[in-house]
Amino acid sequence: MLATFIIGLREGLEAALIVGIIAAFLRARGERLTEMWLGVAAAVALAVGVGAGLALVEAALPHSAQEKLECVIAAVAVVFVTLMVLWMTRHAAGLKGQIERDADAALGQGSRVALAAMAFLAVLREGFETAVFLLATISGARTGHWAGLGAALGLAASVVLGWAIAQGGMRLNLGRFFRWTGVFLILVAAGLVLQTLRSAHEAGWLLAG
Repeated sequence: MLATFIIGLREGLEAALIVGIIAAFLRARGERLTEMWLGVAAAVALAVGVGAGLALVEAALPHSAQEKLECVIAAVAVVFVTLMVLWMTRHAAGLKGQIERDADAALGQGSRVALAAMAFLAVLREGFETAVFLLATISGARTGHWAGLGAALGLAASVVLGWAIAQGGMRLNLGRFFRWTGVFLILVAAGLVLQTLRSAHEAGWLLAG
């Protein structure tokens, strides 16, 4: 439950902060937020659909095929979380400025579709990472219901924290937050490596060990 809570909190807060930065930028320039929220809603719906679709496909497969799919999902999750932690470590400091420059460029071109696409892609990336990482973690958990509850609580907390930060009512040392949660996620990824090897062995792909 703790692992899925941290995953939901970390990934959800990244998405919430990006949306908050775009929203604050648009409000400061007197622009409407309709297109941005449409992009966010579409990305969330697609990410949830992909996660639910993978879960349904896995449940419908025979046991041997389930092990193969779990192996693939866990391997993808390990790659996703590793790249995400490395990317955030390198770009966290300049993230706000880069997002504002991209939004300014979109407004300069008079393209609200570009703003919607910007919000859509930013949230979709986090949503895909969250869906795959949570699916892999929940599949390897002994109690799937508690793991799912932890993910839901983490995502809910990330929305509240993101809103509070965007409104200026709360300050959070984001560098320290992402650094420590990054360390935790690397540990979770290490566990997923073992899960990948176990699933590969049970699927017949790994015949040693």
